[in-house]
Amino acid sequence: MQLRVFFCLGAVLLAGGCAGWWSERAGGDAVPATPPRFLLEWGRKGTNAGEFTSPIGIAIGPRDEVFVAEFNAHRVQRFTAEGKFLGQFPVLKNPGGIAVDARGRCYVSSMTQHRVAVHETSGRLIAEWGGKKGAADKHRLLALVPPEGIQRVEKEQGDRINVWPHLLIEEFVAMLILLAGMVIFSTFVNAPLREVANPNLTPNPSKAPWYFLGLQELLRYFHPMVAGITIPTFILVGFAAIPYLDRNPSTKPGDRKVAIMLFTMLFMFGATLTIIGSFFRGTGYNWVWPWAQGVFFEL
Repeated sequence: MQLRVFFCLGAVLLAGGCAGWWSERAGGDAVPATPPRFLLEWGRKGTNAGEFTSPIGIAIGPRDEVFVAEFNAHRVQRFTAEGKFLGQFPVLKNPGGIAVDARGRCYVSSMTQHRVAVHETSGRLIAEWGGKKGAADKHRLLALVPPEGIQRVEKEQGDRINVWPHLLIEEFVAMLILLAGMVIFSTFVNAPLREVANPNLTPNPSKAPWYFLGLQELLRYFHPMVAGITIPTFILVGFAAIPYLDRNPSTKPGDRKVAIMLFTMLFMFGATLTIIGSFFRGTGYNWVWPWAQGVFFEL
């Protein structure tokens, strides 16, 4: 066993040493990256030709011409690659994005007018669209993508379990386990069957099944109309309204404090009534102490 451990450790150390040697050798042969070199710049603040007022977008035309959109000046200026001024033309108010296609047409989007305009290189307006009143979107960027650059992406299927066969198989296995447990339990424990019912003899106390004991307990405090109809209807309508009142999508308990509190209160209310009706009601459905008078409850 110790030899195997030492052998594994030696193999790991050898592999790590080889990897380090190879990376060092590869790094030694690498050519250092050349730092970027400054070429030129032009322009200054102003509204004259060749000057800029809040330039917000830049695009390169098919003939290496530089188009600059100015937010506050509401115009586009055109330069050569060396910065020589070629011309300018007015565009939509407060342009936000600019792009130039292969034919030299200039596309400009407006951040305040919510429109897109198309101009020739000379500045002549070709087309314009958009401008939905009250739109909140601001076109900050604009780009032209060739058709061959667009790739269709299918939406990936999320994690889910199909009903057939996965879910049904799991439910079937769970049912078999539950059935086996019930068969084993019923084999060793006899069912508490009583004598045949006698219509002339009413049991005392006469209790409803345990799942209705909460309602029977309410009859001790309220009118039958209130205890049997009004309160159950209010509870059922409240359950049906919960999805419409509580629209919080979070499943974290810390984000659902109100919902958890209401459910806990309702659950404790029903459980308390059921426990009282089961163990603290005796002959004549009067209050008894189970440790003194006994338990008047049967499954």
